[in-house]
Amino acid sequence: MSRTEDSTHFAINKGKDMDPKTKQRIGFGPRLGAFIIDSFIITILASILMALFMEATFNAFINGQLTEAIMNNSGSSQFTPQEAYDEMMRVSLFIAHFSTLYMIIEAFLGATPGKMLLGIKIGTPDGKAGDIWLYFPRFAIKNGSVLLEVAGRITGIGFLNSIAGLLGMVIFFGCLFVLGEKRQALHDTIAKTAVFRKNDLT
Repeated sequence: MSRTEDSTHFAINKGKDMDPKTKQRIGFGPRLGAFIIDSFIITILASILMALFMEATFNAFINGQLTEAIMNNSGSSQFTPQEAYDEMMRVSLFIAHFSTLYMIIEAFLGATPGKMLLGIKIGTPDGKAGDIWLYFPRFAIKNGSVLLEVAGRITGIGFLNSIAGLLGMVIFFGCLFVLGEKRQALHDTIAKTAVFRKNDLT
């Protein structure tokens, strides 16, 4: 048997040996689609809330006044460079924290609105429907960086912010594991979860 034939034979047998439920797991494309939908919803909702409760900061952010003051290192009639930086951090932290609150929907229902719209949901690796005892650990692992950052701010323990940044990078790049054969992100593997079409869960 030639090398090409041997590789083809191995690939075919590998596909046959794969568990049927593993084949049903949702891959990168639909999960990216759900993320894009959720990001759009978060942007709209966060913008509305900032316009209502942080009007001056939001208007300055939208009009580019904050960026201009920081980049040019020169104050404006409204913000000094330091004030502009502080306000930019307020906007960034608000969006990050609001995103985490939005994502907590997944901890209760097993799917974000984006996933719901695409008909996909979190389950066990073998395709069984989950509950909050499955969803919450996954949520905590996936959003651990933000949770640690909040804990650091509340307790004043500075090194938690450093750990949060490192954990955030690990989870971010761990999402690429979805491209693998098991179709599980790193946080899925740790939490013992997988994502399926809702109708495929038993």
